[in-house]
Amino acid sequence: MQPFEIERGLLAFSKYATDDLITGIRRNVFIDLDYELHRIVPRPAVQGDMAPQQELIEYIHLCRRTLEAIILERASGYTAARWLYYFRRLPNFAFLNYQGGLDLYKLSLCDAITGQLATVSDDPDVVNYPLHESVIKRVIRRSQEILYLTNFHVCLHQAAKDVPFQFGNSAIPVPQLRRDVSEALSLFDWRVAAFDQEPLHRLGTQAHSEISTERLERVFAIIARRKETEWVRNPQASNGTAGSPKILANYGVRFVDLEKLSDLILDGRIASPVWTKEAGALLLLSRISAEMFVSPLFYRHVAEVGHVVTDKETLLEMFATLFKGAEEAVHRTAPDLHIPTDPESLLRELEDMRGSTWPIVPGPVVRSTRGTIYLDLASASLRLNRAFEFPRETGASANARAEHFEHSVQLIVDSSPWANIETRRLRGRILRQNNKHITDIDAVGAKGRRLLLISCKSILYSEYEIADFRVLRNATDTLQKAVVVWSRVCSLLRNNRVGDNYDFSSFDEIIGVICTPVVVYTPLGIATSRVADGLYAAVSMSELRLWLDGQSLERK
Repeated sequence: MQPFEIERGLLAFSKYATDDLITGIRRNVFIDLDYELHRIVPRPAVQGDMAPQQELIEYIHLCRRTLEAIILERASGYTAARWLYYFRRLPNFAFLNYQGGLDLYKLSLCDAITGQLATVSDDPDVVNYPLHESVIKRVIRRSQEILYLTNFHVCLHQAAKDVPFQFGNSAIPVPQLRRDVSEALSLFDWRVAAFDQEPLHRLGTQAHSEISTERLERVFAIIARRKETEWVRNPQASNGTAGSPKILANYGVRFVDLEKLSDLILDGRIASPVWTKEAGALLLLSRISAEMFVSPLFYRHVAEVGHVVTDKETLLEMFATLFKGAEEAVHRTAPDLHIPTDPESLLRELEDMRGSTWPIVPGPVVRSTRGTIYLDLASASLRLNRAFEFPRETGASANARAEHFEHSVQLIVDSSPWANIETRRLRGRILRQNNKHITDIDAVGAKGRRLLLISCKSILYSEYEIADFRVLRNATDTLQKAVVVWSRVCSLLRNNRVGDNYDFSSFDEIIGVICTPVVVYTPLGIATSRVADGLYAAVSMSELRLWLDGQSLERK
């Protein structure tokens, strides 16, 4: 098998795919696709200036499906593997969101669409594809067609937030946003993009901890896209192999210990499994990957493009060498989880993991052509996040979910400068004044003469991404009501600093905040107000961790 010339592709795109070239192609693509939609898709009937919301949503979905068919037809000259090769080397500028940051949503949509293409190839080299000018222009054009398509995804998510639309000259409906709604949507999008979500965040619990050198057998690897392409140390060069001391990296690896996931899974109060049928194979791959990172070449492939390229025989040999240890690690983490029985069945299950364009499901995990396999570890990590989630249940299961979330938030506080042994004793305590119940404390911390009281709301993520208006409205209402209640509680405590079983008289400031597993959309108002410098009244786990460590959450 030929050597995989990774940096060659990254450097070629960085040199030729300039901002001006991409901008010019984007302009032409938008004109072209707009014309196609006007020709093919009839607009909904308009009543007054607005289209009825249901007809509008049907129109947007029809445009989305039409564009997908057009893009697939135009992209069919290259295989799924070849498109992955190219798209993972495009500069970040090709996938920016309207606020100027790298848009991982667009990258995932590119992967999901191109993954539907054929795998048969006539290319003489299926490892190092051509990189001449006409090829790069073609790749940029496909990427900008997908960029145009994402406008309709945005419309669907806005419609789910009850935004009305009008039609102008473009086939893309025009949102009629009041200034406050526009600012709320912009703030929400920025917060989601700016603050990474925790691994396995859909569980509404931290579900992992930092690794310990004493328990390396519990370590799993999570692969994530970097916000910016960076020069990082080349492990091959440090081992005496010829080459530059640094490499261009688009991806980073995070090693996690999933002991806390074990605690959650073994909680007998949880009635239903918290995993999907993909979870076993993905967790097994994550453990195998953690072992494979000892190879400098493996690390370099993943750091630069998020995947590795090899032949089937070599991949199965690597799986076989590490399979038994990985199997034991998965069983320690989740004893009842079904996992593949051997390397061959693991590869088959990974090959069956396809992507989806609505809602976006990252993938496929494996692309192959003429015996060469592209194993996409970045997509596998994103799918692992989706593979663990609480079922929508009430009663004991819901109580267990809430308890695990509260414990996770307290652990975040305890590993920060706000850790405080004395105040931590308040966690779970029901505060009383004059024999009246005031509140119970989910998580707490203190720093100097400042007291932080946290109310945890384990809002499930499940339907959030499919733009279901009812689900989004319920989540928004739940969060806003929680902020109102917690604000009143904290105000009462500020005015009554000594109660029947608490004494806050030594604190000059009492800060109350709501914490959720992920950022939840709300209109501007009480939930987005500041309860302290750089801290919103309602924050995600990731945001809370950063603020506790001294980072402002304010948008600059």
